[in-house]
Amino acid sequence: MFPYVRSGDSGPLDATQEPGPTMKQTWTPLKESSMDHFGVLDFGLHTIGNSLNAPQNQTIYARTRVHVPKSDTYVFLIQTDDQMLLWIDGKQVYRFDGTEYDCPVTRSARRHKIPLSAGEHVLRMRVNQTITRWQASVRIRTKDDEMSDVVGLPHPLESPSGSSAAPGPLR
Repeated sequence: MFPYVRSGDSGPLDATQEPGPTMKQTWTPLKESSMDHFGVLDFGLHTIGNSLNAPQNQTIYARTRVHVPKSDTYVFLIQTDDQMLLWIDGKQVYRFDGTEYDCPVTRSARRHKIPLSAGEHVLRMRVNQTITRWQASVRIRTKDDEMSDVVGLPHPLESPSGSSAAPGPLR
């Protein structure tokens, strides 16, 4: 976790930046108990074990890799209850500047069309938490809004130093 970073401001791990030697945060795998069966990530559960009273005014990053079987335009179904930025391979492709009273994550689905080339891609999100729950999800669907063949890759991401760093949020 980091202190709150406003959506329009640069954060310490935006795009492709990695934790420096003076940072106490490290990438940690997301706990299975920190997401529901719809794929909603609950950072309150992940960080303090409490969904309803998640830490306030904090920022968290999460990352993963996906395999895209064919080049096409995909519909990203993005849900967040506060602010979110999303990068693919270091390029910002989405930004939501919501407020704490905007709506719960289950009612906040936004569709955003993004072209992707075939192969592996790194997704990174920054979720800026204000109050109440701290949740987000990203689903990748076909351009016709059907289920896609894009799959997550379970093995760790490689950090620039060559050490293995698990996908998931920073703690």
